[in-house]
Amino acid sequence: MNHVTAWLRLHILYPLVRLVQYSRHSRHRRLAVLIDGENITPDLIESILTEITPFGILKERRVYGNWSAPRMQHWREPCLRHGLRAMHTVPAKAGKMLPIIALVVDTIELVQCGGLDG
Repeated sequence: MNHVTAWLRLHILYPLVRLVQYSRHSRHRRLAVLIDGENITPDLIESILTEITPFGILKERRVYGNWSAPRMQHWREPCLRHGLRAMHTVPAKAGKMLPIIALVVDTIELVQCGGLDG
């Protein structure tokens, strides 16, 4: 097992498994994938989607970041290929984590109001 697979299992798969265990109809769970594109490389998207897909239906796929920044340009092709929505966050001062804040707020909104299970 390489370090990417280990990271995915520790931070994505295992928490998701615990969440799904509470559902009797886990195959039909409506899920969302929200990614901090400024801190996750687009090379991981295939592994992320492969690990999550067996646990439910992906209703939302989003990548957060400052899309005017050069480092986000690497996400354009994976977004098109995998149906990821590009969620723009405005540039912030050093130390501010606006993509993370936007991601957390959207997660709460999606679970509470968006008809998602996780």
